[in-house]
Amino acid sequence: SESDRAAIMPSTNTNRQQPRRQRLSGHQLTSRVSLGLKRVLTTIAEPTVPSFDDSLRGGEVYVLYGGVILYLLAVQGFEQRALHRADRFQMARILLLVALIPVAGRLSAFGALALLVMVTIAVIIAQSIRTRQLRKRVRTSRLKEQRELEAEETQWRRRHQ
Repeated sequence: SESDRAAIMPSTNTNRQQPRRQRLSGHQLTSRVSLGLKRVLTTIAEPTVPSFDDSLRGGEVYVLYGGVILYLLAVQGFEQRALHRADRFQMARILLLVALIPVAGRLSAFGALALLVMVTIAVIIAQSIRTRQLRKRVRTSRLKEQRELEAEETQWRRRHQ
């Protein structure tokens, strides 16, 4: 669209003033990120590619890893706002992915995607093991509360029959 082109290319101005860049709306930014991700996945899955040796072009590795990093930052922000605490493990995950961007940039497109998937799965497993006791306490507490409510309900029904 015209606004997308204007955001990418500064307007030609005959005056000697600096060209003004437009700010991208949330929709435009989302569209660009999704198009970048689509291009990365197309590069990886393209049937005419003779081998998995093709590397990602330009900022594609940033788009690939940046999407996951943005998601983790959003989760961290939500947790900070809702629970008023920061999860250091979450921040370590984000920093690990940021540190892996230069490594992924030297790999093939398939290798960069495989690295991202393996690290993400390993982090999910580590988080699951790390929070196992917390989940168990929450389930136990919920079950206890549910049983207490059912007992109260049963007593109420007996009194009002």
